Amino acid sequence: MNGPAHVARVRLLALSLVFASASACGNGPEFTPVPVCPALPTATAALDSVLVQGAQGTVYASTLYAGLATLSNLTNDFRARWTANEPVESASFRSAFADYSGRVICAARALRDLPAPDATYARFHVAFSRAMDQQVATAQLGRTAVQQRNVTQYRRWIAQQQAMPALIRDAFTLLP
Repeated sequence: MNGPAHVARVRLLALSLVFASASACGNGPEFTPVPVCPALPTATAALDSVLVQGAQGTVYASTLYAGLATLSNLTNDFRARWTANEPVESASFRSAFADYSGRVICAARALRDLPAPDATYARFHVAFSRAMDQQVATAQLGRTAVQQRNVTQYRRWIAQQQAMPALIRDAFTLLP
């Protein structure tokens, strides 16, 4: 039970723990560096009993959807709280953006690094990884815009963030 399929299933389950702990990632004073994201927990025999044999693709897809929901909720919650189309001149805004962008970066990197269950997912995995790399770049653009209080770059961050769902949908058309 400790073969490659087992390890992949355990990583999928462990990644869901990363999403659950994303709220701890990036907290701290105004504009801390992008956080070191939590490592995936090590495999345990107890986790294997939760999975149905042969359901790696289903677990993989479910983990991706949960991660994407995390990304979407982070952005929607941030934009609902901070509705201006330019950086707000307050330390609380900058701190909130640093926290938000750090958690987005952690979740996107975790999704990007999630191994595909088998070779049939290769085309999807490449496209999805590119989308997650773009999500990281977009979050970093926002961080820079807020740090520099640059309205033009902040609006560019908003536009790029609004384009992310289409980029992700395009990748999902390649799912086997």
